[in-house]
Amino acid sequence: MSSGEPATRARAIARVGSVPGVEGILIEALRDPSGLVRTAAVRSLARTLSPRTTQVLISVAASDLEPAVRLEAIDALARLVEGRVGRS
Repeated sequence: MSSGEPATRARAIARVGSVPGVEGILIEALRDPSGLVRTAAVRSLARTLSPRTTQVLISVAASDLEPAVRLEAIDALARLVEGRVGRS
């Protein structure tokens, strides 16, 4: 994701989010300087449903510098919990 435009990188992250095996790319995108890109990465990671994703989202929720990104991570974690509770 080497585009100079954050919106372009965010759209690319959103598109790859549903492709199997991209978890590493999405986690790397969490280091992007743009909150827009990090938010897109959080949304996409939430769809991967892996145990590693849960840990990553917890870390983002606790430590991202941008409140909007932290809130997105918290919302994603809530959706994951709701989904797990609903399947029980």
